[in-house]
Amino acid sequence: MAEVRRTVSYRISETGQTILFEGSQQGSSRRSRRTPEEQNIEYTVLNFLSDGEPAKSGALRRATGASQELLTNMLRKKWLLRETDAAPRDARRLVRFAVLVADARPPKLNANQLAILAELAGAGGSLPVPVLRGFDLPASTLQTLVKRAW
Repeated sequence: MAEVRRTVSYRISETGQTILFEGSQQGSSRRSRRTPEEQNIEYTVLNFLSDGEPAKSGALRRATGASQELLTNMLRKKWLLRETDAAPRDARRLVRFAVLVADARPPKLNANQLAILAELAGAGGSLPVPVLRGFDLPASTLQTLVKRAW
């Protein structure tokens, strides 16, 4: 089994570099349909990406305050390039195991705790926690044994 993890990154385009340079020389266009605040965010995005390195979508939005709509509009104007990276990852989930502690001498155990320890001993000293949760015992029993390192 495998899952695909997709990440979206943005990079400044040559057009974006030109717009950033012209904006620093001339200021913003008065004919723009964007509000001055939105224009400032656009320039903040371009400044953030001016080193040419890609930035992940979430990091870019957090750092600049840009909305997804604003980034999409910058893509349409060809000021930005979007890069999508898909990488497979293992779909198996981690399974926690309960393991008997060697040479542990618990002073006093109740019947439920003894039952769990007996199951672990019978299974060779370790069992997956979901298997132990399948027994008709309170969840707090296993938690108490773990907390006391028995």
